Amino acid sequence: MSGVSGYSSFRHLADALFLQPSTLMTEFSAYFDDSGKSDQGSVLVVAGYIATVDQWKSYDKKWGLVLDCYNVEYFQSRQFIHSTEQFEKWKGDETKRLSFIKTLISITTEYVLHGFSCGVSLADWERVNAIYSLEECHYLPFALCGWHCIKEAQQWSDAQIEHRDNGIEFVFESGSQHAGKLFTLSNTNLGIIPIFRNKRDPNNKMKRGPKKLDTPLQSSDFAAWQFGRHFERLHDISSESALNNSLQAIYPYRRKDLIPLLERVTYEHYLYAFDDLLSLCHEQGISRRS
Repeated sequence: MSGVSGYSSFRHLADALFLQPSTLMTEFSAYFDDSGKSDQGSVLVVAGYIATVDQWKSYDKKWGLVLDCYNVEYFQSRQFIHSTEQFEKWKGDETKRLSFIKTLISITTEYVLHGFSCGVSLADWERVNAIYSLEECHYLPFALCGWHCIKEAQQWSDAQIEHRDNGIEFVFESGSQHAGKLFTLSNTNLGIIPIFRNKRDPNNKMKRGPKKLDTPLQSSDFAAWQFGRHFERLHDISSESALNNSLQAIYPYRRKDLIPLLERVTYEHYLYAFDDLLSLCHEQGISRRS
């Protein structure tokens, strides 16, 4: 395994444009995944991280070594949390599970520079969409959250004065619901074309490495799950309690072991509720339904 596949996806885009990667001013890559569906649950979330291409290369190498050590093809939060598929034999072995997830979190926090998460209350989105043309203007829940994360990552990059002239590639997990709407919204409103890649292969024919699976999307998968649970509880309890309770879904008695690791990374958070969605409609000139 050599290199990070996100870097390879950038090479693929450059080749498609008949450009050499060395001629393009890009230094950062941002990876995002989503948790939830627009027609299920109470909240949909997009979350992920930004780092330099070189940092992602180092991350990819260490992440792959850990997966190989534990004989895991790829990490997926849903499988891990419920001890299914690859993790079925781990059920009840909390020592192994805790060691595994702590190691992966440590790798993530060692190399990423910043985190981003955005959620939308699905009930509030439906209410506002009944008044304003959110759907027709491509602001469906996933597209809205992805668009917001792209904006936040771009603003974060612009604030890094020594890197302000360098671009970012934005990579999202492929197969997300309404990915086409995100592509249109980002391209039209921000002039940014997101890339869609795999964090896993449904046919189990792909391996990690260049032009294969994007391991950074696996960290984003965990971030999206984490903040999905976090945002679901924000309306009822404090932010600190929400974080503790989301971790409790993984380890009822050992969640305090994980919080110091997660707090090594700073995040930009945003949750779109009713008033926020109304403000969005006004700011973006989204028309009112007749």
